[in-house]
Amino acid sequence: MMNPTDSPPTHVPTSPTEGRSPRGARQRLPFIQPVRIGRDADALAGIYQPASDSTGTGTAVLICNPFGQEAIRAQRSLRVLAERLGRQGIPSLRFDYFGTGDSPGEDGAGHLTRWRQDIHLADVTLRQLSGASQTIWVGLRLGATLALQAALLLTDLPQPQRILLWDPVLDGPTYLAHLQRMNEFWTRQSNVTSEALGFLITHRIRRHIAAIRPSALPADTRIPLHLVGTASLPGRQAFLDHCQKHHIPLHEVLLDSAIEWTSNTALDSQWVPDEAIGALLDICAGRHHPSPSQQEP
Repeated sequence: MMNPTDSPPTHVPTSPTEGRSPRGARQRLPFIQPVRIGRDADALAGIYQPASDSTGTGTAVLICNPFGQEAIRAQRSLRVLAERLGRQGIPSLRFDYFGTGDSPGEDGAGHLTRWRQDIHLADVTLRQLSGASQTIWVGLRLGATLALQAALLLTDLPQPQRILLWDPVLDGPTYLAHLQRMNEFWTRQSNVTSEALGFLITHRIRRHIAAIRPSALPADTRIPLHLVGTASLPGRQAFLDHCQKHHIPLHEVLLDSAIEWTSNTALDSQWVPDEAIGALLDICAGRHHPSPSQQEP
């Protein structure tokens, strides 16, 4: 999954001054740093993106991958997100969960419980690498759900400043049904539940995903949440109601365009969801100003 030898793609500034020093010269983004997360044989593979501004913002971003084929198709988008964060003075860390990508463990060896622990370990590593006093977690698809669940399990460790839920999996049964439909479409094989688009889905993984429902998600967190997705996101309204009922601080950023993360479009090496990435950048940089109805209680 991780590709440390790749050179970062050229970033085209969205304005004449973006990515330039006060004298007008383009700032050079520091090279990515392959890192090992953990000290034993199970150390995870990660890529740390330093910030272009050495002064920093005091905040770093932890990026939590989706699951399976969605992680492959989202790889470029998450890399571009990390690069653009770096150009805004915000370092970040991407990593592969145990049993996925370049991390140790065979396909199917990982599970949601272990992956939530991996998020904790990655956050500790990011704070050490960046020297940041606070972190923001950005999760995509199942990675967003894992981040939300992992935050509730933090006891002795610092909590993230906020969590950005990008197209999160809020309805596990609907998500599993979608993966099965896409698997049937691409493989022409029906009634296959043990894998999805080339990735093993063990009974344990399936059981844990099937248990994901808005009403079963953390209800006592006071970490500000940002829901970034379209109005058609499965489970969205039930999740909004859940957060309102339990007084969970939630800001919503509605996107105009839905993204099919198992499509060939998402795999296109030249395609990135600029609308979504722009919204995430604004939140991480503190430029997002919610409407009065979205303010934290």
